Amino acid sequence: MKLDPLNRALVATLFVLLALIGVRLGQQALDPAPGFSLSFDPADVETVSIVTDRGYLRLDRGGDGWRIGSPVDGPADEASVNRLLAAWVGFETSYMAVSESRDRADHGIGLDRNAVTLLRFETAEEIELVSLEVGARATEGQRYLRREADHAIYVGPVPAEDLLTPLPARWLDRAALAEEAAAATAFTLQNPHGTWSFTRTTDAWTAADGGPVRSRAIDQMVRAALELATADAVGRETAIPEDARVPRISLSWTRGGVNQTAHLCAAAPDGRVFLHRDTPALYLVDATEFTRFDVTREALAPAP
Repeated sequence: MKLDPLNRALVATLFVLLALIGVRLGQQALDPAPGFSLSFDPADVETVSIVTDRGYLRLDRGGDGWRIGSPVDGPADEASVNRLLAAWVGFETSYMAVSESRDRADHGIGLDRNAVTLLRFETAEEIELVSLEVGARATEGQRYLRREADHAIYVGPVPAEDLLTPLPARWLDRAALAEEAAAATAFTLQNPHGTWSFTRTTDAWTAADGGPVRSRAIDQMVRAALELATADAVGRETAIPEDARVPRISLSWTRGGVNQTAHLCAAAPDGRVFLHRDTPALYLVDATEFTRFDVTREALAPAP
């Protein structure tokens, strides 16, 4: 069948359009799926939160620098906090892996609820600057990610991975902790041998019972009590006995007008000792911590 000139022109135009559409579809197939980037000023961040199945950590910026606000109170290592914030400034994902998660109950591809890390930066007004779920490893050096307000799942290189942990031991500034121990004004020890209280006057400790006391020994015990902030959160795999919250040794101290407590309880299946601070959270410390505070009143008295 012969086509008149007009129809031949229309057919030729149709083939050209189809060719152009094919080229464009091919280009789109080669183009990477869109990602996202982060832009914020570290100076605006007042709170950092890290949540995993191992626990919850909150870092707060104060007038005297960064502190661990939860699960324990203690000075945070400024260099580590600053490195974490700087690492995420200008962060960009490599590509989008899934535009819509079809399995929200399981957190979708690479974001299983039992293995995800939630990272959040907030301002003093609790405005979220960064709120990300960091999941399993996707490729070498890259992980699955999702913004909390976004169903899409992305892949990108996660900076400062070693800092994505809620364990206080990683964040505690031990040099500053020693200074805080020296600033304690009261200390009470309750163990199977009895209960004793001490107060600091100038640079020396005095006992409430009026007896003599070795100030250096009390200083060491206060420092050890504050170092319990390095406790490891109890994991889901740990069998918890009924008496895990029954205190066997209790410690309390006062610093800057703030009272704090720590209770050493039963032994865990792995030989460590359960610890809590009058909160629902349970922690584990080495069994030597129990021995450290299992002292008699006489052991704290000056040598004859």
